[in-house]
Amino acid sequence: MKFKTLNITGFGHFSEQTFELDEKSQLIFGENEAGKSTLYHFIRTILFGFPKKREQIRDFTPRSGQRYGGNIVIQHGTYGEVTIERFKETRSGQAKVILPDGQEGNDYLLEKLLAPLTKDVFDQIFSFQQEQLLDLGDLNETKLQHLLLTVGLTGSEQLNQVSQRFFKKRQQLFKPTGRVPKLNQKLTQFKVLETKIEQVEQEEATYQAKQLRYQEIERDLSQASAIKQQLIKQRDYLANQQKRISQYVEWETLNKEKQPEKRVSDEQLKEIKTTFQEYRFLEKKEHKLLKQHEGLNDLSSPAYLFYLNNQRQLEETLSHQLQVERLSQQAETNQHQIQQIEDEKAALYHTYDLKPIQASEADMQKVITSIREVAEEEEEFIRDKIVLDNEISRVTLKRKELDHQLTTLEKELKLHEKQAKTTEEKEANSLNLPIVLIGGAAVLAVIAGFSSATWLFLIVGLLVAIGVFMIWRSAKEQKELERIPRIDISYPKEQYAVQLAQSDENEQEYHRLQSEKETLQMKLNVIMEQKVSWNKLYGLNPKESLNNWLSKLPVYYQIMALEEKQQHAQESLKALKEELSGYQDRLAFTSDWLPISGQEVKNGYQLLSQFIKEQQSVREEVQLLEGEQASIPMQLTRIREELQKLEVRLQSLIPQLTNFHSDKVVRFLAEQEAYREEEQRLADLTLRLEDYFDLSKSYQLATINEDYFALTDQLDQWENNQEEQQKESQALRFDLQKMEEKGTLDELYQQRENDLTEIKELAEAWLGYKLAEDILQEVFDYLSDQQLPQVLALTSEYFSILTGGKYPQVVFKQGKLIVQDRKLQKWEATQLSTGTKDQLYIAFRLGFIQLHAHDYDAPIMIDDGWLHFDSGRKEIFFKVMIALGKTRQIICLSSDEEMKAYFEKNGIDIINLGGKK
Repeated sequence: MKFKTLNITGFGHFSEQTFELDEKSQLIFGENEAGKSTLYHFIRTILFGFPKKREQIRDFTPRSGQRYGGNIVIQHGTYGEVTIERFKETRSGQAKVILPDGQEGNDYLLEKLLAPLTKDVFDQIFSFQQEQLLDLGDLNETKLQHLLLTVGLTGSEQLNQVSQRFFKKRQQLFKPTGRVPKLNQKLTQFKVLETKIEQVEQEEATYQAKQLRYQEIERDLSQASAIKQQLIKQRDYLANQQKRISQYVEWETLNKEKQPEKRVSDEQLKEIKTTFQEYRFLEKKEHKLLKQHEGLNDLSSPAYLFYLNNQRQLEETLSHQLQVERLSQQAETNQHQIQQIEDEKAALYHTYDLKPIQASEADMQKVITSIREVAEEEEEFIRDKIVLDNEISRVTLKRKELDHQLTTLEKELKLHEKQAKTTEEKEANSLNLPIVLIGGAAVLAVIAGFSSATWLFLIVGLLVAIGVFMIWRSAKEQKELERIPRIDISYPKEQYAVQLAQSDENEQEYHRLQSEKETLQMKLNVIMEQKVSWNKLYGLNPKESLNNWLSKLPVYYQIMALEEKQQHAQESLKALKEELSGYQDRLAFTSDWLPISGQEVKNGYQLLSQFIKEQQSVREEVQLLEGEQASIPMQLTRIREELQKLEVRLQSLIPQLTNFHSDKVVRFLAEQEAYREEEQRLADLTLRLEDYFDLSKSYQLATINEDYFALTDQLDQWENNQEEQQKESQALRFDLQKMEEKGTLDELYQQRENDLTEIKELAEAWLGYKLAEDILQEVFDYLSDQQLPQVLALTSEYFSILTGGKYPQVVFKQGKLIVQDRKLQKWEATQLSTGTKDQLYIAFRLGFIQLHAHDYDAPIMIDDGWLHFDSGRKEIFFKVMIALGKTRQIICLSSDEEMKAYFEKNGIDIINLGGKK
């Protein structure tokens, strides 16, 4: 084959260009990027097709918008001048082949024309490119064998002989009495198929109903799974609400109690504090002046004197009465709340049969996660065990049925054998007596002939007549027996063999199922051991399922939340009692005048209030009797005027302070601080709760618990329903699979026809695949033993020529490529210079081409294969190409001026591609 004309419609930067090629040697010269590699890829694409995206190195789509492709005119050794045309947009990139007689073909005809040349052979053998140069250091014997295989398969008579030898072995794979060979198995299966057809004819009516029910259950299961996930999500949401309900109650209380209208600004609060401090100072000064007025005590009772001496302290103490009453009320509320929480905990422990544990919320979450993981396995194992129990029951029933069928067949077989034996004996005995009679008549006839006794001839005639009659009657009986169908025991034997094989398979399946059940039970026992260990910690019943545990364990979150709330209430109660104790201590100085011993704090303050009111009445009476002392009253008057002004100022700053009292100011300041603390706490709680509560709604723990337990019950119900549906689905799927294994009637009828055809063709088709590896190994061995020495000899010859006789021999030793120079010194390929390595690589390729010259007549394409050559090497290489060009077309692609000069000097045609594109 030789390339004559390249007609490029559009490929890379080439558009509507034609190149006429010499049939011997041709140089295509051009600078870098002039289009040499583009021409090479154009030839490769037209011959072997457009590359796939993953194989595409460069994109040669035309820039000018022309059709992507063109045609090549080749001179074929058999068909003459042939045109090969290929366009990307036409026929999905398929080739169009035009023969000299006008006949057209496609890729199939093109492969036939090019055979045995393929894309791989073209790339690996007939294309010389710099990027394809091998690393000869890695060229071991295995790689050489594969390279030999690539170019040596076609046209090998020895390979055909190997193929014929292994073809004969195909007959050995079928044994008339065998059971393992596939053809024997197919015959057995065909007999089983006949039995199946009979069974399916009876079962076909129920298949459609089961199929519809199975599809309905699968739809229900799919919907149930989505609903279950939504329910789990809702339950987890409620569980989070349970854990945070105490915080919500606190938030709700704070939110209801907040009174923003009573809160003053920070600047106003600061002014109130400053004014009140000044007021306190004047109060102390007033108290000091009153002490100077002690002379009036003689006019008063001891209780009154106690009142006057401690008036400020008594009034100061009484100012805390409201605070004491509020704290007492809170303490009573907390005590009631603590008892209520204790009752709720006891109810939860009793309802869910739980016991108190010592575990943190994080530990509980880890345990629940662990139990949930094991619960999924337990549920799956229990489900699988139920399926296995159903399967074992089914197999056991089938086992009994097969035993009964085998027993029946054995009896029928014995009966048929006995009847056949009786018939054969009867047929054999029907001819014995006539033969004996005729034989006896012959003996008597001989005796009568020697003795001349005529009476013996009468006996002979009588015996012959009797014998002939008996033979006639036996023949008649034989004809009657032939009319009666003979008992064929081959079919019962085949049926017995089929039933026996089914029984063996059923027995194997039974033992397999039992083994799986034992393994499953072992896994369940491991889970039970884990449940026992958890039982010691949490007191849950090991006989209950882990999923049931999971419905109970979240109750611990509620208990933990209650305990946290209870602890908070206890701490609050403790703080309240400590604070009330402080107020109790403030009353201690009145114990001589008030009966406060054994009284509650709030009752003590009520007694104090009554005492002060009584003494104030006494003071009014004393003031009428006492004389005024000039200096003290004036000072007291001024101080009290100042105090009155400060009271007015404080009343203006505190609008809700209608009747001024210092205790009210103290209470107001305390309230303001409490407001700020409550606002901060409310903001913190809002951030914590807004992801778990709709804060625009109201929540109660009882309602949340009811919803949680309702969801848990609903989930249990869904899971139970789902489990029942899964069991039914698995049973239906198993039945349908069994029915589908038997096939529908139409499928079975078609399968019977297909099996009849396949039985005839199976051995040849199946054996062809099996022998491929053996044949391929034979090819490798053959190429290694026969062709490797030849290709090394040819490589040595070309390498010697290319190196000017410096390296006359190339050999393989210990899996490595070795060259030997004139001085018999050996060199590994890795020790050679780059130019010498290229020469060795080219010598190898030329050796392959020379070895298979009778198989391949393709042109050789060389793209700057002499890049690393000096002038001497280039000249030798040029001479080798000229020599090869006498028998084979050589196309060189180069930008080397020196090589161009060699071609011009020898008058060889050169195609100039022009400048850089």
